[in-house]
Amino acid sequence: MGSSTVVLPQTAGTTLSFSAPVSTTILDKDGQGTGFTSVQPNTAGNQYDAGRIDLDTASGNLKMTATQGSNATANNLVNGLQVAADTTVPFTVTARLKGPLTNLASAYQQGGIFLGTNQDNYVKLVIVNSGSGTGSLGLQFYQEQNAVRQSVGGGQLPQVSGLNWAAIDTLDLFLKGDPATGKITASYRINSDKATPVELSQIFQPASPGTFFAASSAMRAGILAFTGGAPEVTVSFDSFAVQYPQMVNDLSLSPSPDRGGGARLTGQEVAGDIYVFLDAGSGNGISKVSFYIDDPDRTGPPARVESVFPYDLAGTATNGQAKPFDTRTLADGEHTFTATLALTDGTQTVKSGKVRIVNGASSCLPITTLPCSEVLVNLPYQLNFIQSQGKLLDKNGVGTGFSVVDPADKGTGYLPAKLLIDQQAGLFKITTTAGLAFEASNSQDNALAVGIDAPSQISIIGTTLVNPPAGTGNFEQAGLWFGNDQDNYLKLVVISTPGGTQIRYDMEVGGKLTASLSTPGSLNLSGARVGLELRADPVAKTISASYSLNGTTPLAMGTFTPPNDFFSFDAATIDPTIGTKSFGGIFASQRNGPAALTYSFDDFAVISGSAPPPPSGFEFTRTSFPSPGGPTGMVWGPDGRLYVAELFGTIRAFTLSPDKLPVSEQFITSLIDQQGDRLLLGITVDPASTVGNVILWVTHSSPSTNQGIINSAKVTRLSGTNFATVEDKITGLPRALNNHSTNSLHFGPDGKLYISVGGNTAAGAPNNAGTEFGNREEQPLSAAILVADVKSAGFDGSCENTSDPYGPPPCSVVTHATGLRNSYDFVFHSNGNLYATDNGLGVTGTYPPSPTPPCLGFGDPAPVNEGGDNPGLQPDLLHWVKKGKYYGHPNPRRNECVFKDGSYQRVPPLPNWEPPFFQLGTNKSANGIIEYTAGAFCGALKNNLLTVNYSNGDDLTRIVLAGDGKSVISSQSLIGGFDEPLPIAQSPDGTIFVGELSGGKVTALTPKSAACTAP
Repeated sequence: MGSSTVVLPQTAGTTLSFSAPVSTTILDKDGQGTGFTSVQPNTAGNQYDAGRIDLDTASGNLKMTATQGSNATANNLVNGLQVAADTTVPFTVTARLKGPLTNLASAYQQGGIFLGTNQDNYVKLVIVNSGSGTGSLGLQFYQEQNAVRQSVGGGQLPQVSGLNWAAIDTLDLFLKGDPATGKITASYRINSDKATPVELSQIFQPASPGTFFAASSAMRAGILAFTGGAPEVTVSFDSFAVQYPQMVNDLSLSPSPDRGGGARLTGQEVAGDIYVFLDAGSGNGISKVSFYIDDPDRTGPPARVESVFPYDLAGTATNGQAKPFDTRTLADGEHTFTATLALTDGTQTVKSGKVRIVNGASSCLPITTLPCSEVLVNLPYQLNFIQSQGKLLDKNGVGTGFSVVDPADKGTGYLPAKLLIDQQAGLFKITTTAGLAFEASNSQDNALAVGIDAPSQISIIGTTLVNPPAGTGNFEQAGLWFGNDQDNYLKLVVISTPGGTQIRYDMEVGGKLTASLSTPGSLNLSGARVGLELRADPVAKTISASYSLNGTTPLAMGTFTPPNDFFSFDAATIDPTIGTKSFGGIFASQRNGPAALTYSFDDFAVISGSAPPPPSGFEFTRTSFPSPGGPTGMVWGPDGRLYVAELFGTIRAFTLSPDKLPVSEQFITSLIDQQGDRLLLGITVDPASTVGNVILWVTHSSPSTNQGIINSAKVTRLSGTNFATVEDKITGLPRALNNHSTNSLHFGPDGKLYISVGGNTAAGAPNNAGTEFGNREEQPLSAAILVADVKSAGFDGSCENTSDPYGPPPCSVVTHATGLRNSYDFVFHSNGNLYATDNGLGVTGTYPPSPTPPCLGFGDPAPVNEGGDNPGLQPDLLHWVKKGKYYGHPNPRRNECVFKDGSYQRVPPLPNWEPPFFQLGTNKSANGIIEYTAGAFCGALKNNLLTVNYSNGDDLTRIVLAGDGKSVISSQSLIGGFDEPLPIAQSPDGTIFVGELSGGKVTALTPKSAACTAP
């Protein structure tokens, strides 16, 4: 194991010993978390190379293979691993390098620590070779400010040289800063845990202290290793820490109710339940503590008052432990906790600290400790267990390859101590608990899985059990599962029953066993290899099961037809940071058996069984480039750049080469800099924009994808240098509990701004079915396309009714057309018509309980044919949107009580009801839409509508309109193979751009028709 981490007395901060993986952090080559939370970006965009990072837990070292990049002129440093640092208080950044160090034998090879905001503003302390051979080794205290760089004190040479480098076993490096003086010092220590470090005489005092000492969410500290132009070399780090002096009576954060491991609140990212308390020693001298949330000036009443030690933000349990504070009660983003301490001497003092809540933005609890982006896997996905597979870890910190553990209501869920990757045998061994997902039990532990894009292909899920234990007839079992959660799933298992060992295929829906098939008699599986396979077909909406013994021909078990939710058809019910709610994996349980058993899995795979769609006759050159935040909206600017809105509030402006790859990129963060993370869905360009003055308009709301804050949606104008002028033009627009919100926006031919707003409910009325929509009602401006004359004199965009969130909006924004369930996008066509996509119902939805006003209240979630208000699955639609028309999604707050044409409720349609223009299909989640305006393919695509299918298909649909635009002549799949595509845009040369949300990229489709040849 590694030697003792260098620790200063009475400190709290980040401490990494590299003796064990750290979940949800930057991964090494084996998928083990290093403990670092980010990588310093470089200009090339290749800043992270996991293959050159090796967390060697056996030796307690992090081994960095230095590459030929640097953070000097080129700014192409690779693997600058870092963590957040608070430099508004005294701090120490320290690391221990492990010898021998004489392998740094060529010029510019180096390794050490750094502090800064980017590769143009930092200070570092490194061991570096300034010439060649070990005689040129030295310690260099180096700084760069606004791309101007030199050694601290002047020149370019190291400040310390001539040490006995060959004799160094451990080298401790320290950077210490004090915001009171605005100075940073450097020191080092050799082969000792206790000796006083040797301090360099040079002192770094930044020309602009605010760059290094002001409160900044961009300040980072970390480690680096690079070679300049020299050969690659390995630098080994034994420990790393960022430390702060512990202040008396600090507000502190702990991961556990016993307050262990408490650290001062310094802007840490948190999610779920946390424990915030006043670190007050024994509590002597304090008579009362008042806690405030997001009220640093304490102008309002306290959130809690504690008069007895210990002092906890959420209160103290009777056993003396802290009660949890649920961060999900607050919006994602930065929040301030403040405590006023009333002291026994009659005085008071105030303590304050910050956290950054990321429940919606990056946390994927409770299904996984990994980032949400790691849940969904690309196919084919195959695990063989002969080496670390990454993702969730086993008891030895080896990656299992699974990204999800199905949460257990009555169990623990993830128990890595029960998991073992036996790399020598090539087996994954799961030791059971008694937990099981069966009807009300819901106690299955280690129900491991991966996220599957189930609507996009036939998903074939398979595993092989090796020599399964016989069991005792008490329903011990192991095998495959596929579904949503422990109440909605199918399983194919080897099971020990009182009548012997069987293969069983079960389906559970809504917590009830609805179908079951078993092999007859008793099977002798001693020494056998049992192959299990589930085949999920989203077109037929069936899941079939089969098994094989010792490699023989598979035997069919049967086919079940589960609810649509098993296939994740309805995009509105899916957390877009995950991209699916369909999971497939393995599990094991001893159920009622007397003792734990160990089941061995030889492999696991999810592969696609779909054939490619028929060719459309249109050929494109396909190129892709990253948009890591997940593209949600796109627009081509008058400056020749593609502007891409990303899920949580960032925007990227790409300048593209002729082959449609970025030559430069502007990263626009002005919205989140001023308002924190936001769910950003729509983006358009102001018609007044010019090449030199682009003005953007965006739609956004509270960032949580499943706990949206009512009336949190806005329309904001971004302009000026770096788009730093942020003006909210419309506020208080509707936001559903799930991810229905303000969607796309476009300026119309009349110069007015049109905005699409999704519905707050699944079919017009709330219900108690427990869906992602909760029980939030529709609002006067929800489920509609709105129009706002934003440039008119006297325009009022303040739409929130502060006395009644469901009351009339006191603003100038009005509805243009209503009854649109979730029109993600719309387009003003050159024929003068407005066309919009609309997502059909795919979950349990209900229309209003009465077809005539007043029709407020809950709907009955029972199906229509059973007397309820649930119309069932509805197709996605293309609408020809006309002013004042109603398109069928009820809104009781507008007295729109009739669902579609009224046939479900056996009443006539509303007088202004407009029938669907065209049916796009079921479970498509048709979203982005454009009119193709270029003349490629001899004009064969010109004036066609192109729509994007996020769910079933993952493709583009071509829609050919009649000459007058009043009907559809035909439709076909144009091109597929995307990863959850959402927005679409085009450039003047006819290139189509498709934003792939789950793929975190933009794909450019350039027409191949160099000559004019029609398909």
